[in-house]
Amino acid sequence: MLRGFFIIAIQLAVIQVYSAQTDSEACNSCCTARVHGIPGNHGNPGIPGSQGVNGENGIRGEKGEQGMKGEQGMKGDNGRNGLDGVPGKLGPTGPQGHSGKQGPTGHQGLIGQPGKSGKSGEIGVPGAIGQKGEKGEQANLTSQHKSAFTAVFKSPPSRHPISPMKYETIITNVGNHYNKNTGKFVCEIPGVYVFQVTSRSSSSSNGFITHIIKNGDVQVTTGVMDSYSSSSTMVILDLVSDDQVWTQPYSSSYNYYSSNSDGYCLFSVVTYHERFKTFFLLVIQLAFIQVYSAQTDSEACNSCCTAGVPGIPGNHGNPGVSGVNGEKGIRGEKGEVGMNGERGINGEQGIKGEQGINGQQGIKGEQGEKGDNGLDGIPGKLGPKGPQGIIGQQGATGPQGLSGQPGEVGGPGVPGAIGQKGEKGDQANLTSQYKSAFTAVFRSNPARHPISPMKYDTIITNVGNHYNKNTGKFVCEFPGVYVFQVTSRASSSSNGFITHIMKNGDIQVTTRMNDAYSSSSTMVILDLVSDDQVWTQPNSLSYNHYFSNSNGYCSFSGFLLYAA
Repeated sequence: MLRGFFIIAIQLAVIQVYSAQTDSEACNSCCTARVHGIPGNHGNPGIPGSQGVNGENGIRGEKGEQGMKGEQGMKGDNGRNGLDGVPGKLGPTGPQGHSGKQGPTGHQGLIGQPGKSGKSGEIGVPGAIGQKGEKGEQANLTSQHKSAFTAVFKSPPSRHPISPMKYETIITNVGNHYNKNTGKFVCEIPGVYVFQVTSRSSSSSNGFITHIIKNGDVQVTTGVMDSYSSSSTMVILDLVSDDQVWTQPYSSSYNYYSSNSDGYCLFSVVTYHERFKTFFLLVIQLAFIQVYSAQTDSEACNSCCTAGVPGIPGNHGNPGVSGVNGEKGIRGEKGEVGMNGERGINGEQGIKGEQGINGQQGIKGEQGEKGDNGLDGIPGKLGPKGPQGIIGQQGATGPQGLSGQPGEVGGPGVPGAIGQKGEKGDQANLTSQYKSAFTAVFRSNPARHPISPMKYDTIITNVGNHYNKNTGKFVCEFPGVYVFQVTSRASSSSNGFITHIMKNGDIQVTTRMNDAYSSSSTMVILDLVSDDQVWTQPNSLSYNHYFSNSNGYCSFSGFLLYAA
């Protein structure tokens, strides 16, 4: 504040002097000149002004000259001697040890063991034939797992919805594995099963197309495009627990069914993993053929009668167990064999060389002036152990032991006693039976199939691998009686198809269909031996118009009914 006061006073003084000069110039005529007095003393310095803005940096000076090199320092003290060096490499292998001394002569051997046994006595007189064994127990078929059913429509299913077909009447349901409320068979016993479906069309010319489905996937299919006609198909499936199988229409355009109290539409299954159950299948198959034949004949001529189904041959009885063989004659006693002499003692082993001491590892020295060389390290380890000395010569063999007394020749054996009563026969083991079953289908269209074995491109089941899809032939491995079935479907041609089941080049049975997009099937039972071949084949180039797709309209199946 004081500084500002002085500045104001100086400014007022300047203004006063300037004003006085102006007045004197304006009126020099009327006023006399004034005499200036002696100048006063200089006033005190004004208060310093505020600090000005920093000036710009000056130009950098040139680099000074390098200083002179200082004098060399005094030599440092010598470093301490390094520690002992690392041990040297292993020395060379030591010389071979000296051969051991010859062992002393062995002691005389003990008396040898008894000599070789004497010759066996003559074979005794055969014992009398044992009594006939009791008849083996009958196979306990009641203890085997069972699963079989047949369900039919006794009322018209008409235009069945596209869902599992719920056959309302159950004829057989062994095991209760078919549920008529859902229309599904649910597997409870893992194994191989044979399924068959038969359907009949209504008055509509569209007819029907019926699938057999496993867990949602179409396995095989059958259908007809004619009114009041029946068709069937069969498939063999290898199932595990909780697998589900049912039948279902293809679409709402091909779901025209008819049935009544005669049971035209039906669905059946039987297990294959036990022999006796295949007889159910045989009965069912023969019944199907008979029912279809009777239905066709009755429509053509109500006055005609059909023959009954032949009865199935019964099983062969189990053979009785053979009597036990008589006992053999008593064998002569063995003579004593002389004992072997003791073996000579081995020579002593060569002495093992001593092992060298390991040298200590030197500690890293401090850095500085290079120290004097360290002392030589401790000599390295001795070389590895030399090879074992040669084994001393074997001691002399002791004197031979005395020979044993030769055994006496056995006399004639005593005649065998009468055989004991035979034991009961073992229970039949049906699980160990031979197995052979297959189903193969066309998942692609065979169209105009050549006149040669039909090579079905997709195998659904092949127990035993006896069907070869590369040749289209089933080759018998287990001799026995087999069941074969074929289902074919015609294309749009009015000529349709004629399909044979062949055995070793000879026609066995035939099925035919002249209606477009309609199916037909047939079955045969054949007695085969090893290497017999069975296949299906078109009749001629005039009747080879087939149709199939992913639904499997054309199929071929077979299985072993019972082994020879």
